[in-house]
Amino acid sequence: MDKKGCSKNCKKGKIIPANNLVSICIPSYNGELYIEEAIKSALNQTYRNIEIVICDDVSSDKSWDIIESFCDERIRALRNSKNHGLVGNFRKVLSEARGQYVTFLCNDDILSVDTIEKSVEILEKNKGSTFSFGNVEYIGCREGSTGYSFPALMHSEDYVKETIRRGKNITYLVGTVFRKPLEPSEEIISDLIFFDWHLWMRLSKNQIS
Repeated sequence: MDKKGCSKNCKKGKIIPANNLVSICIPSYNGELYIEEAIKSALNQTYRNIEIVICDDVSSDKSWDIIESFCDERIRALRNSKNHGLVGNFRKVLSEARGQYVTFLCNDDILSVDTIEKSVEILEKNKGSTFSFGNVEYIGCREGSTGYSFPALMHSEDYVKETIRRGKNITYLVGTVFRKPLEPSEEIISDLIFFDWHLWMRLSKNQIS
């Protein structure tokens, strides 16, 4: 049975109104060095209608202790009863998301404070769009922006062509906000090594990104 975490005298994750709710999904595994910063970056978003869903995949370090130390009603923290593996944990945390919009935040990434606000604004203005993404800045030994430049709106066909032309995924998990699909998470997150690329291909099918 999965374990729900919350520090002492702290209310557990409350039910937040689903209207334009954004689920920030954090699949955690052995991320004690950076997960505190990741969670703080989610909590500090200028867009306030969020829930933060954390699924810890039986970390052997202090990740779970750090997760439990946070006391905020927007956080729902669960610890798997057994190790699900990378893909399995992504599926699990997505299945727990209640929001209309979803974004993944890996435990070694951080969000700019206005990432969610800007993404929701774009998606609300462009109802036919499936997801919103932007530049990524590396921190540490690879500091700097990715430097990619894209049109404000990109049709799915152009998105696929650009991905093939570059020979790499142009969409990163961090900072990409997408409309939660109606189909089960197992269907959109594949067992492929590059499951994130497959995810964007599935979501962009016949849509504008």
